[in-house]
Amino acid sequence: MTDFGGERCKTVRRRDRELDRAQRLLRRIDLEEVLDYLGIDAVDRKGADVYAECHDPDHDDRNPSFHVCVEDVRTRDGRSRLGSFNCWSHPAPGLSGSNFLDLVARVRGEIWGEDEDGVRRYTRTCDRDAAASWLREHFAG
Repeated sequence: MTDFGGERCKTVRRRDRELDRAQRLLRRIDLEEVLDYLGIDAVDRKGADVYAECHDPDHDDRNPSFHVCVEDVRTRDGRSRLGSFNCWSHPAPGLSGSNFLDLVARVRGEIWGEDEDGVRRYTRTCDRDAAASWLREHFAG
């Protein structure tokens, strides 16, 4: 028997609420301005997507393969793509996502860490609240 009120459902509902809050914030700011401020220089625009070189310092991206959706367009199932991002040629986790706050936190260095050998590694302990506060303070006016 399926437990529709179980922990998995609570986690999904919590994630959906976080995305809804992020989407409300993102609709109030100019994502292209944020990308520019973060040093992600747009080299092309196709529809709602801005293309740039990958922001990962370990990815030598000579053919811009990173994109961010900067408009509130919808997927076939009705979800907003606003703020979703992806690097098509990089296999590392964290280089794609549906939450722009993850991208902001990552680029600002808030979710990079070093392993025991001193090598920079991506970690999923992103502080979305800090990223959201920073966006509100600098861009939401």
